[in-house]
Amino acid sequence: WKLNDVLLAKLICRVVHRGQVDKAGEKYYKHPYAIADKLSGREEKILAYLHDAVEDQPQRFSRSKARKLFGEEVAVGLDAITHREGEDYQTYLQRVKANPLAKAVKLCDLHHNMDLSRIQNPTEQDRMRVQNKYIPALKFLKE
Repeated sequence: WKLNDVLLAKLICRVVHRGQVDKAGEKYYKHPYAIADKLSGREEKILAYLHDAVEDQPQRFSRSKARKLFGEEVAVGLDAITHREGEDYQTYLQRVKANPLAKAVKLCDLHHNMDLSRIQNPTEQDRMRVQNKYIPALKFLKE
């Protein structure tokens, strides 16, 4: 019996993000799950589940593990969507935009991040993050 690789990515997401919570106080793994639910392709779903894994929990998951488990396309997409230490946001977005798989996942990620209804009491800081970071990023990726 072989585990479906999309299900494997979902399980890895749950383990990698164990103990993390999002800005709304929810279990963090629910964020990648919500993004994956909006996508349909195998590679898109896998990358959605793993899109924050290397950045948030490098001791638990790596690009090389992604390559071994899911193949080159997913590993390259994961590399593209992972922020690098000290990297400015525009450089990051340019790399994401250049990779169709990373771009598809990032667009869903931004839409989910912009949904302030997930936060019980959104602050002015939350609204400013949407206005000054997420909306411009969305426009850049779509142009």
